[in-house]
Amino acid sequence: MAAEKRYRTLEYLERRRHDEERKRAALADARSIAAFLVEECGAEVYGIGSLFEPDRAFGPRSDIDLVARGIPPERFFSITARAALLTQFDVDIIPLESANDLIKERVAEYGVRL
Repeated sequence: MAAEKRYRTLEYLERRRHDEERKRAALADARSIAAFLVEECGAEVYGIGSLFEPDRAFGPRSDIDLVARGIPPERFFSITARAALLTQFDVDIIPLESANDLIKERVAEYGVRL
């Protein structure tokens, strides 16, 4: 039992381990996605989450979290589907106009304008 518990702890730590090379690739992709959103609909784009907060690890399960203002609601799904094709990472694009208060606070406090 103790070995099994130890293995799970090591597995958990491995999933949480910071990966600098992966982070650099995700940042480049986030910038490409932001440029696409600006070009496609003049969106204002902010990065939030572990990719953009220096004190948080960007590990194997981390994704790209973007908040955008100005994506027309009727085009949101088609635009975000096309944006997802620009990266190998999971990407979440949240419309700022309908974001909850927690997301708006994260943007105000930690958001990185892209």
